[in-house]
Amino acid sequence: MKKTILTLLITAATLFAGHLQAQIIVGPVNTSCNTSLQYLFNPAIGSDCSQIDWIVTYPDGNVVPYSGTGITISSGDMIGQMVISVIATNCNATIFNNGIPVPNPQSSTIVTNVNGQQLSTPSSITGPHALCNGNTASYTVSPVSGADSYTFSVPGGWSINGQIRRSFTVYNTRTVTIGSPSGSGYGYVSVRANPSSPCG
Repeated sequence: MKKTILTLLITAATLFAGHLQAQIIVGPVNTSCNTSLQYLFNPAIGSDCSQIDWIVTYPDGNVVPYSGTGITISSGDMIGQMVISVIATNCNATIFNNGIPVPNPQSSTIVTNVNGQQLSTPSSITGPHALCNGNTASYTVSPVSGADSYTFSVPGGWSINGQIRRSFTVYNTRTVTIGSPSGSGYGYVSVRANPSSPCG
């Protein structure tokens, strides 16, 4: 006999002492820099709360309090995570679930990711595909619109601009001198284009 498995999916729900609760904080969990964001408090079904307080922790660690049924804030000019917390007190339940009152206070926390500007990948790196042991050569990356600097990465033991290091960021130029170590081996040269500010 073929067995059938039935799965019931309840989206964005929290069970408070037997009371089914829709998502308490309604708002975005992903955003970009310098964006206006709105978060709303969604009380437990059948309840009404007279005191609603928010705490927002920004990516730079700054903590700001707010109050009200909803808040409108800016994501700011720093990438990272924003932590949005809400606590509602003085909650009066108008209905009950199986004789169990809705929670008082009601609280919740969500995390919103603040993403920075993403530049396109450089289309090419110009330079020799082989270096004799201990030799150096110049490598130039193709320009990327909006880039303020370029970060070159090489295998361990290789040099960039005369010093042994794994990566190096250059400004006002797209060219570096890369040196190979003594002995045979191979590796990859990679380049990342960076905006003047992570938020663009």
